[in-house]
Amino acid sequence: MGKAKIVIADDHVLFRDGLKTIIELSDVGDVVGDVSNGAEMIEIILGEKPDLVIIDIDMPVMNGIEATQKALEIYPDLNILALTMFSNQKYYFDMVNAGAKGFVLKTSGKLELMDAISTVLKGGNYISSQLMPDIIKSMHSLNESLQSPSEPMFNSRDIEILNLMLIGLTAKEISDKLNLSTKTVANYKTNMLEKTGCKNAISLIVYALKSNVISL
Repeated sequence: MGKAKIVIADDHVLFRDGLKTIIELSDVGDVVGDVSNGAEMIEIILGEKPDLVIIDIDMPVMNGIEATQKALEIYPDLNILALTMFSNQKYYFDMVNAGAKGFVLKTSGKLELMDAISTVLKGGNYISSQLMPDIIKSMHSLNESLQSPSEPMFNSRDIEILNLMLIGLTAKEISDKLNLSTKTVANYKTNMLEKTGCKNAISLIVYALKSNVISL
């Protein structure tokens, strides 16, 4: 397989240029496009069909939330890694629901950024540890669905998988660690999403954290 195709969407040219240089020098993938807003991002993914989009949440014309929703309607398997500042907290809930698979601070160092990109490209979820408390806080609207169920919501295997998801392991890495097939791990995830009503893996992790099933 060739290198991953990556698109960067951020309204600051210097930031895009710096990120592009870091990615290409790190050999994690090829940047096939860099754009300044979500509308331009939608246009470029139609032609390039990238593996990953690294997207700023707060952009003009079309923000990262709307762009993520539209992009995933076109390519449901597209990996979206959200770039954020601490001041973007009010957007986290919407970005999770839009389908982002990871959140990384724009002030993160090179190693964390490369780790986030690699994790999301492999199908995992990545949330900067500094951001997790704010993301949980922003998911406050989940409170109604967190009423104590009459029966335990998660079994012991669910909890094992949730803990490994929390640290960013992919389905393949989880299956290797637990000596399960990747299909079995996928089935556990699907069942957990169905019984909690969560839309994606990140919201499932947040649900489990707020339910005190797992902890940071």
